[in-house]
Amino acid sequence: MCFPKSLNAVIGGIGCSATLPKGGDNLKIKVKKDFYDREADLALRRKGEALTVSAERGRELIDGGFAEEIKSEKKTEKTEK
Repeated sequence: MCFPKSLNAVIGGIGCSATLPKGGDNLKIKVKKDFYDREADLALRRKGEALTVSAERGRELIDGGFAEEIKSEKKTEKTEK
């Protein structure tokens, strides 16, 4: 469901993509400020909450200032000879 732009600002809605991953590329994000997620039945997303969303939805929330990407740190083993 899409909302008018003025309402989108209030509820954190950007675009019309789904919040839940549908396969493909996913993105882990951390909420930067509270917002009502229109893609999840207006669930309140609280600051500091971590979510896994589709890459597209993640980019929309990041670009809108609602979230930041969680960078995964992969440990690399160093072998010494």
